[in-house]
Amino acid sequence: MFRSRFRFLTAALVPVTLVLAACGGGSTDTGAGGTPSSPAAPGSTGRSSDAVATAEASGVGTVVVNGDGFTLYYLKTDAHSEVTCTGDCAQTWPPDLVTAVPDAAGLSGQLGTIANPAGGMQLTYEGWPLYTYTGDSAPGQANGEGIGGVWFAMTPKGPVGGDNSSGGKYGN
Repeated sequence: MFRSRFRFLTAALVPVTLVLAACGGGSTDTGAGGTPSSPAAPGSTGRSSDAVATAEASGVGTVVVNGDGFTLYYLKTDAHSEVTCTGDCAQTWPPDLVTAVPDAAGLSGQLGTIANPAGGMQLTYEGWPLYTYTGDSAPGQANGEGIGGVWFAMTPKGPVGGDNSSGGKYGN
């Protein structure tokens, strides 16, 4: 009887332990709330852009989008040119990773890259690291706009969300 309980307990705890191990480890979670409608794929380290453009996002207006048409966001607390959304935060807000600076249709600002702490090069616009949001399930959505008062859709003019007190040159 003891053996069957031990096997059951082991079978139940091993998957939980593996999940916790995958989510753990010294991450900085600056996700500031918001529950995604569809979680990031297991092991996902970000989405990749082969091109960047502008598009209309429902309820927000003109935003910067990746090659798949998904809205790109910036984190107001990233302190301009520093990635602070890592670990659990990056599961909800995957970094937009690139292998080279993509073409930019309709943008007057500067695209660039910054090293992402989890690996790879993260796309930046006017120095701000860019992310997608797992709560956006289709192009044209900006469900992450304003979450926690720190997540905002990037506009062609640069970051304009909130009071922009983090030092960007663009503000309201």
